[in-house]
Amino acid sequence: MELKSFCQDASVVGLRYVANASSSPLRRSVWIVLMVLGATFTTYQIIDRIKYYSLHPTLFNVRVQHVPEMRFPSVTVCNENAITQSGAQALGK
Repeated sequence: MELKSFCQDASVVGLRYVANASSSPLRRSVWIVLMVLGATFTTYQIIDRIKYYSLHPTLFNVRVQHVPEMRFPSVTVCNENAITQSGAQALGK
């Protein structure tokens, strides 16, 4: 009975329909097949991605270079204010 209750409350979509005893055997069978196919495809994708990841190792080199003096990059400040100084003065601010 606990398994049936779990199947009804689980967030897995088809599990509710598989555990429903009042559904027709054909409907339950279709949901079982769909769930098995989904689980199989998911497992295949997980294994495939793990294999792909292990076949393409990432190598990188880190080189730290201490520079005694560095030129600071130029900075541009853009005023995106919608009001102008003359508009603010016209409002009395």
